[in-house]
Amino acid sequence: PIDALVIYAGNLWLPQFEQSRLRWLRKWATLCAWELMSRPLGYLPARRLRLGSDDTPLALVQDFRHWARQDRCVRRRDGFDYLAGRARVKQPVLAFVGEHDSLLCVPECNQRFLDPVPDHELRLVPGADHMSLVIDPQSQPVWEHSASWLIAKLDR
Repeated sequence: PIDALVIYAGNLWLPQFEQSRLRWLRKWATLCAWELMSRPLGYLPARRLRLGSDDTPLALVQDFRHWARQDRCVRRRDGFDYLAGRARVKQPVLAFVGEHDSLLCVPECNQRFLDPVPDHELRLVPGADHMSLVIDPQSQPVWEHSASWLIAKLDR
């Protein structure tokens, strides 16, 4: 069981979270490009593209695009609705987003995503973009705050 959760630049690209039409078009074009790049390899080379620490399987890239098209996040094999599950999260959630993340995890979009989660905090990290939250040594205060927060929540 999970007792608490810390999220760094967690994002889900659905039209319901994105109010900017221009940014949504950029996201949709990016999803389509990612799928095209993933097909020959069977995965999105996220590490090589400096988009993340792990390559993303083609099936997941296709799910992202399917969810974006449907504006829903439903697992195809059994119909499990991930969005509906947010209101049932009983554990405390601490989320960090970068002030300069202009596409991957835009702070306003992340707030709309987290709104149904009963016990959550969203922290804006000044000067950070998407990946700097997890790979830039300047984010050490964020990591230390995360550890302190987790210790406090787990000591209840």
